[in-house]
Formats: sequence, structure tokens, C-alpha cells
Amino acid sequence: MIIIVDAQRAAGKQFSALADYVAMAALAQLNPESDTSRYATILNMFEPGAATVALTDWDVAYLQGLYDAPRASRNSRQQEAAIARSMSGGLTEGQDQ
Repeated sequence: MIIIVDAQRAAGKQFSALADYVAMAALAQLNPESDTSRYATILNMFEPGAATVALTDWDVAYLQGLYDAPRASRNSRQQEAAIARSMSGGLTEGQDQ
């Protein structure tokens, strides 16, 4: 896997925020065209007005759900449901969602 960060877009961003962004991109392997604007996630770091500068509770819950999901599921919907269940259990009231 190769992750390329645009130096012009990264200018002025904290190194720790960039590291978290790259870690999330590498571990989650999401489609770069995915719309994550509904979620509090480091993946929105480059969006206008974004205030996220570190991995969020949502990011951690997503990664936990992703890596805890059964690999032997019959289809992707079952894996998605397992990730969603894990995330809803990991995110409690008051955490970023």
C-alpha cells in the first residue's frame, strides 16, 4: 500500500494530525472518495472548516469494529452489520459520533 499526502494541502497541519490521518487511511483502507462528512473523523481533516486534529472516538470505534468483524461472514452486509454493532457498543452518549 502506498499513501500519498499532498504537501500543499498538508502545509500548516500538525505532524501528529497527519500521522493520525495516514494511520487511519492505512488501517481502514476506505475508498478515498467516500463521504465521511457525517462523522467526526480524522478523515475530514482536509475539508474546509474541519477542526479534527487527532483520531476521534468514532475512528477508534470504527477500527475496533472493522478488525473485530468476523472474516467468515457470508457477505459484506453481515460484516457491515457486525461493524455497526461493535461501533454502537463502543460509542456511548456524549462521545463524538
